[in-house]
Amino acid sequence: MEISFCILGPVTAELRTDERGPDCDVNELDIGPFKQRLLLAMLLCRCNGVVLIEELTDTLWWDGPPRTAHKNIQVYISHLRKLLAADGRTNRLRHRSLGYQLRLDPSDIDALRFEDLSRAGRLALRSGDLRTAAARTREALGLWRGPALADLLVSPALRAEAHRLDDRRLAAYEDWFEAELGLGNHGEVLEKIESLVTLYPLRERLRSQQLTALCRGGRQAEALAEYDNVRQLLAGELGLGPSPALQRLYQKILSGDPGLNAPVPFAALPAAARTVPRPDAELVAHLAAPPAAVPMRAAVPLGAMALTGPEAPAAPLAPAAPPAPADAASAATAVTVVVDAARVTSHPAPYPPPRLTGLPRALPDFTGRQTELTNLLAHFGAGPAAGVRAGRYAAVAGPPGSGTTALALKAGQALATQFPDGQILLPMRDTEGTPRPPGELLDDLLGRLGSPVTPRSPGTGGDRSALLRGRLAGLRLLLLLDGATGEAQVRPLLPGAGHCSVIVTGSRHLGGLEGFGHFPIGVFTEEEALDLLRRIIGPDRLAEDPEAALRIVRACGLLPLAVRIAGARVAALPHLPLRRFVDRLADSRRLLDELTVGDRSVRDCFERYLRTLNASDRMALARLAAVWGPPVQPPGDMEELLERLAGVHALAITAGTPVAGTPPAPFEMPLPLWVFARQLLTQMVEDGGL
Repeated sequence: MEISFCILGPVTAELRTDERGPDCDVNELDIGPFKQRLLLAMLLCRCNGVVLIEELTDTLWWDGPPRTAHKNIQVYISHLRKLLAADGRTNRLRHRSLGYQLRLDPSDIDALRFEDLSRAGRLALRSGDLRTAAARTREALGLWRGPALADLLVSPALRAEAHRLDDRRLAAYEDWFEAELGLGNHGEVLEKIESLVTLYPLRERLRSQQLTALCRGGRQAEALAEYDNVRQLLAGELGLGPSPALQRLYQKILSGDPGLNAPVPFAALPAAARTVPRPDAELVAHLAAPPAAVPMRAAVPLGAMALTGPEAPAAPLAPAAPPAPADAASAATAVTVVVDAARVTSHPAPYPPPRLTGLPRALPDFTGRQTELTNLLAHFGAGPAAGVRAGRYAAVAGPPGSGTTALALKAGQALATQFPDGQILLPMRDTEGTPRPPGELLDDLLGRLGSPVTPRSPGTGGDRSALLRGRLAGLRLLLLLDGATGEAQVRPLLPGAGHCSVIVTGSRHLGGLEGFGHFPIGVFTEEEALDLLRRIIGPDRLAEDPEAALRIVRACGLLPLAVRIAGARVAALPHLPLRRFVDRLADSRRLLDELTVGDRSVRDCFERYLRTLNASDRMALARLAAVWGPPVQPPGDMEELLERLAGVHALAITAGTPVAGTPPAPFEMPLPLWVFARQLLTQMVEDGGL
């Protein structure tokens, strides 16, 4: 007996007798519960290699692992070892230092057999042995029973693996078409290539094979029309021209080059042996299923197909005048056109899958912000306060160190089920805090979506922004743009029509962004700040001197980051009384130095924030700190200056709204930021900038 596994379709495990042929007894094995099936599938996809524990964890718990994740994996591994021993072969699943390794032979799993056969076909094709190439590739394609990992695509990690397998399947089809064309079987190629060309109208190797088959079938006018279609698509969607190879083929068709004449058809094999699985509507559609391949939806002018833009509806569009199918199977090939810009290439190799790794985990001790979180979730149509109409875009703004990113990550975690195609965190500033230019951000985001920018790509941000909108159309994806510094930085990254949503964080109010819900946050209340401190240092330590604890959070200006760092300092010094630590914070010369732990520093946070301000805002901040701060009231006739700084969240308006003839509204500045601004003023004077 032997166990064989299948992943080129639904994941299955079968126990077969030693006999071969139709009399072989086959018993399907129970793989176990859903999480165990996910784990086995990842091991099968990476068989003979080591799968890291972290990768298995992400496969099983993509929205955040439980505390018992490692123990659960060990239980699943134990059950799988028993399953794998059903045929008497032991020690196939081995523990390694960083993960697990499942050792299999090609006879044990269809994916390895597919790789061996398609590789043999490719080598035969390169050596000129077209008959062997066609036979081996045909046999490889016959192993597919449906979309890869079809029953487990809920896991983003397995969707990426399915995308990888589907890319190789598509490459195998291209190899098979090339071999069949070389054998003179252009009619068979035309019969099966149409559905793939419809799905990948910009994939130039497929296009070359289609044009060659049309020309050899005496349909030169159709071949020229299809070339014009792909030329217009490349120019309209990507601003590119056809590759030199495709242009040369076009010139040969125009001139009637005899080199395009079909060779004598090779028909030595019986018809039954030459059967290749049709890439029918279900299987072809899976080749572009998100997020394994992120599609840009657009109907394509193939024959009677009508061209539309990236605003095309997500639902399939029927061809305007489909050709009369010969049978039901060929009728099924009249499928929706989905332009997959990530696979646009002038050579046969497809682009890599999108790198959608999800958002970082939200803070485990996330504190406060319950009202803000509830309102933010309600804006996206989630949570108990959700309304009838849900928004798509939200901006969270607050002072530096106020936890805008933590709030956005918490909301993203709660909204994960609304975005099955993934979530992306895109830093809008570099590690030094300098704002990243829109072009760099577009390149970064397109690369994560599987569309790396090449030297042939358009150089202007507008062109890349249009390409990005096309790549996002039809997806349900959440973009978290973290640390935005202005509307101009955000606008090129916004999706067009579709179901993608965006959360922007930063310290500047982005009122110029249309269609956004705005969610400003401030510093903690004293109760919230004490709650966070209690969670970090422990309730007993805080209860020893609650008055000193209150003075600590006040010295931190009630900024969440400052309270978190102060708590970490106190927790690391169990011998230090809270009152003595308060004395350290009371000295403004030491305050920022004390609010540092490990690689986290309030001063560094403010330095990064400072790089997002223009020169006049930095000057205003420094001048204001010279005459006013938390201990004193603002001087008169400064309402405009104060409101300007409130716009970049250096100040917070605490109550009331100023009207004509009334005093300015009361403003507050967090104490650590005031200390930093005073030091900034001193530095500017010394540098001669004031």
